[in-house]
Amino acid sequence: MSAHTAEMEHRLVGGRIETSNDSDFSKKILIHELEINDKSKLIHTGTTEPYRYWRYISPEGSYGNIAELEFYKKGTPTPYPGKIIVETEHDRPSSHPPGEKAFDGDWLTYFQGLTPDHCRIGIDYGKPEIIEKFRCIPRSDDNGIHTGDQYELFYWKRGKWVSMGQQTGKYHYLRYDHIPQKCLLLLRNLSRGTEERIFTYEDGDQIWW
Repeated sequence: MSAHTAEMEHRLVGGRIETSNDSDFSKKILIHELEINDKSKLIHTGTTEPYRYWRYISPEGSYGNIAELEFYKKGTPTPYPGKIIVETEHDRPSSHPPGEKAFDGDWLTYFQGLTPDHCRIGIDYGKPEIIEKFRCIPRSDDNGIHTGDQYELFYWKRGKWVSMGQQTGKYHYLRYDHIPQKCLLLLRNLSRGTEERIFTYEDGDQIWW
C-alpha cells in the first residue's frame, strides 16, 4: 500500500450515515459516524424502523471519495439496490450516471465530488425499508482483505523474511498470534495483486514504511 493510498482510505473517517423519510432530509436520523476501524466493515444500523432514504455524507477535505456504499436488508447476502441519489457536483463523465461508481460492486472504481466538503450520495428505495447493515469501502488500490483470498504474513529476522503462516480471508482483517515485537512485517496476497509495503505496529497502530 502506498502512502497516497493510505491517505485515500482515511478520507472516510468522520463521514456520516444518515437516514430519513424526507427527500430533503429535513428530519433525519444519524445512524453512524465512521471511525478509523470502520472502513470496509459491515456495521449494524441499530434501527428496526423503516426509512426510504439512506445516504453517506463525506467529511471535510475528502471530496466525497468512496469506492462502494452498500446497504443490506436483514438476511440478504448482497447489497439491496435502489435509485441512486447524489446531492453534490461530481466529476464523472456524462456517460456514467451520477454516483454509479459507488454502487457498481468494483472496489477499484470510486465516486468523487468536485467540492472538498460534505458530498452527499445515497439510495432512494421508493418506500420505507428496514436496513440492517451497511458498509463503506474507501477508495484504494484494492489491497484490502478479501473473503476467500489467500494471505501470508512475514516478519524480518536476521536478514531474511520468516513466514508466520498462511490464512484465508474471512473478514476484513486477519489475526495472527505470537508475532515478535518491534519487527518489520510484510503481508502478501497470494491470490492476486503484487503491490506490497512493509509496516510495523506501534502502540496498537499500523505504521507504513
